[in-house]
Amino acid sequence: MNKPLIPAQRRERIQEYLAIHQIARSVDLCALLETSEATVRRDLEWLEQKGFLERTHGGAIISQRMMFEQEYQQRAQHHPEEKRLIGELAASLIEAGDIFSLIVARAPRRSCNMFAGKRISPCTPTTLAPLRIWATRAFTTI
Repeated sequence: MNKPLIPAQRRERIQEYLAIHQIARSVDLCALLETSEATVRRDLEWLEQKGFLERTHGGAIISQRMMFEQEYQQRAQHHPEEKRLIGELAASLIEAGDIFSLIVARAPRRSCNMFAGKRISPCTPTTLAPLRIWATRAFTTI
């Protein structure tokens, strides 16, 4: 028998298992971790509280929210300079009086600052951007 894993190691293995299989039965996790159902249950509770998984009767499934957020966080960090240049180019094409759709998922202040001083009407589902930027009175909210 191997040396017992500490909680952090068990939780990491559970996350790795779920990343591959998307679903895990408690009995399978007990065998994988060589530990009791009570220990697995506590680890699953902890991971659920952190948003990594959702517990089900007899096991757990990977949290769809966490899958999306991790994937988004990874993509958001790629090519920041290129993304900034694309945003600046797009902003340069917008003229006074234009109405356009503005979807700001990351850094709304920086994105909206590209339009500062223009008399434009962006349509946006984002509530954060209007609160911070529309106060400049350079925008008409639709």
